[in-house]
Amino acid sequence: MNPNSFPSTEDLRRCTSFTSNIEKEFNEEEDLFLLIRGVSILIHYQITIDIEQNKQNLGDSTFDEGKYLKTKNFPQERIDQLKQVPNDIIVTKFLEALYNGIQCSPECLIISLVYIYQIIKTDRLFLRELTWRPIILCALFIAHKVFDDLPMTNAELSRIYPFFTSHELCELESKFMDLINFNLYVSPKKYAQFYIEIHSMFSESNTKPLGRLTKAQKRRLENKTKNFDRESCASILLS
Repeated sequence: MNPNSFPSTEDLRRCTSFTSNIEKEFNEEEDLFLLIRGVSILIHYQITIDIEQNKQNLGDSTFDEGKYLKTKNFPQERIDQLKQVPNDIIVTKFLEALYNGIQCSPECLIISLVYIYQIIKTDRLFLRELTWRPIILCALFIAHKVFDDLPMTNAELSRIYPFFTSHELCELESKFMDLINFNLYVSPKKYAQFYIEIHSMFSESNTKPLGRLTKAQKRRLENKTKNFDRESCASILLS
């Protein structure tokens, strides 16, 4: 996927269960769910492309769950499940559960998507069977720490997502920010591009996805994300 553009509706339909009926399978607040669903569809599309093109994560294994499975006492059935290629519903349910666990602001979903697109642009880390979950986890958690006033700590996240220890989460965050060159800034214009793309997926729906910014929220986004550099990013890793 070209990070400067979005996949066409036809491409999304090819890769996902993208139908007008799919939302009816979930009994969540519709506005929020449409946002989660839209973000998940775009992420799943990239997973599909990276796997179809057989893009390999060579060298660094920080985001490879296989590295951590060696130290976990998971039953083989669970390991086999983790190694499967996810469909879009699995990605949606994962992101929904993660969002509910972290209890971040809805805006963090779009901010995290911007960060994931920055990762895509580096061409150094790909969303594969054993990397897509850590990448989503890290992007959303960093967005939560950057944007929300009272973010969860690494220790707290490791309790609700015990696959990673607090120290391992710190390593993931450090590597992620290094890959995006510590650029955590998200302009209101960039945010709007992603929101509009998600909104367009559900243009036939009577309800809009949550996440549209007011003028005050645009100022908040600008102020919250623009003042990060390598030194100030260290404060995120220590929290």
